[in-house]
Amino acid sequence: MWRLDHRDTDAPATPADAGFASRLAQQLVKIYTRPNETVVDFDHDPYLRGAAAATQRTYLSPTDAADLNDLAPRCPPISLVTLGWPRDTGAENIDELLCACRLILAMECCVIAFIRPARDARPPSFAECEQALHTAAERAGLAQVLQIVALSAPGEGDRFSYYSSAADAEHLTNDRTAAADRRAFHIDLLVYSPKTSRRG
Repeated sequence: MWRLDHRDTDAPATPADAGFASRLAQQLVKIYTRPNETVVDFDHDPYLRGAAAATQRTYLSPTDAADLNDLAPRCPPISLVTLGWPRDTGAENIDELLCACRLILAMECCVIAFIRPARDARPPSFAECEQALHTAAERAGLAQVLQIVALSAPGEGDRFSYYSSAADAEHLTNDRTAAADRRAFHIDLLVYSPKTSRRG
């Protein structure tokens, strides 16, 4: 569980949701990449782009798997790929995306899927999203190495707990939502690496 202080120290007036997104992007880039490596982002996220630029990482935002295959040979080593799920373009391309990722990733690199709210009338549950991603990852030769629950923690600094339970995350989310001035932000991330990799 990652408890992230969503106040942006460089811009105190940043809205809380933007501060949380920015902080999460900074931590992902810092933890899962090194300088002069590449971040691939299928969702064109401005916070990931900013975090990559600020830390001397190359940022790529391909539209589909074909774009990734074209761009990968011309950039520094790719160490992190991010994508949101469910996909706005539908479920049919997740196998293709993950297979393309597996082909260009070294063993110690990661794909991180953000479980985000769907726009459907009946959005899929977390369990349904997780199962769809696990199935596609298995077919692509990727294995889940970690699940991250990221929560906002205004005024508390960043804190990382690697042996937290789902109940811990739910309690913190509900507790913070109770106070209007301490609104909670929460997102689940699933981390995959090529099979036999130990990175997490």
